[in-house]
Amino acid sequence: MAHSLQLLIDDTSPALFYYPFSDTLGFPDLAAGWNPYFTDSGFAVTLGEVGNGTSFHTTSCDGAAFSVQWFGSGIQLFGNVTGAATYDLTLDGQTNSSISSFSSDATLLASYEDLQPANHTLSLIVHNPNNLTSSRIAIDSAVISVTTASQNPNATLLESVVEDTDLAFKGEWSYERDPTFTSGDTTFHTSTNAGDLMIFAFNGTAVAVNGFRDAQSGQYSVTLDNQTRVLDGRSSFKEHATLFFATGLDPTMPHQIAVINNESRLLSIGSVNVTSVANPFQPMAASSSGLSKGTIAAAVVASVLGFLVLCLFLLFAWRRRHRLIVLRRRRMLSPSQKAADVGGIIDIHPDAEDDRREDKDKDYVYHTKEGSVSFTLDLPIQTRSSPRENSDNGIQPEIDT
Repeated sequence: MAHSLQLLIDDTSPALFYYPFSDTLGFPDLAAGWNPYFTDSGFAVTLGEVGNGTSFHTTSCDGAAFSVQWFGSGIQLFGNVTGAATYDLTLDGQTNSSISSFSSDATLLASYEDLQPANHTLSLIVHNPNNLTSSRIAIDSAVISVTTASQNPNATLLESVVEDTDLAFKGEWSYERDPTFTSGDTTFHTSTNAGDLMIFAFNGTAVAVNGFRDAQSGQYSVTLDNQTRVLDGRSSFKEHATLFFATGLDPTMPHQIAVINNESRLLSIGSVNVTSVANPFQPMAASSSGLSKGTIAAAVVASVLGFLVLCLFLLFAWRRRHRLIVLRRRRMLSPSQKAADVGGIIDIHPDAEDDRREDKDKDYVYHTKEGSVSFTLDLPIQTRSSPRENSDNGIQPEIDT
């Protein structure tokens, strides 16, 4: 059962940092900075030639530096030292100075284990005061360790390779098979158009994007979970390279990585490596014994008390609701009671004048607290004569002529 991830990052990766530069992109100058070198091909004679053998980055420059950042619990840095050159190692700000031989293994430049799983930075600073080309320091590769056993002893790491034919490309990409490579990836998606995009979604704890680089390569950006890094792929050699890597990702969450061509130069992608975690959750330990009688009794008592508390709460709520209903009814009845307390009220509604002429006798009702009393009012109605009737009695108005 694998509990530790070992991720090898070759010196050709643009994700590694070289100061003052990683490649002269011309005639090699060891005293000025770092230069790529292959054990079979040597230094590059022509730009873009295929490198054969084991690759290194080497320098004789006093003050030159190499740096790698990663999330994990350990790292080993491989390379070699030639002549009188020495170097300092700085891990997360702690410096180990003037190292000429780190261990009995001449190819091991640094080794740190049992670190806290966290983000770390390892730097190597070259010391060669006379800049003698016979004194060199060469970087071969870095091996990163990420341990998951402390988080979940039942977790199993699974590594898978997603070929470029299964990735999503947007833009003017071309699919090609490169016969110049005799090993490793031989098929690639290539772009020479700024803005072309590769996007990939996955679940895992580590990811690496692989491809190749040469003198025609340019800058590209990688965005992983909304964090972006800009890298430069230019190299004197045509060589396989880890274009980007990341470790320490949350294996229970989905992730998305996007690679964008920033220039109208070459960007080549061959595959994506994903390390996922099987059984990412820590299972709970199962109990091997049953509940005791005391525990069962306590549970029963707690249940009964809980039921009684619930009943009391419901009773209180019902009584409060009943009290509110009674008060509401009393408020609705109070206006009629006040009106009854005022005393008797005579209900008299005179009708129109014409109706009074027809009905001289009217019945009225007198309301009291004891009941209602009916009675009749006989009101005399006098009739006034109209001017027309007076004129009909023989009285004529005088008319002056």
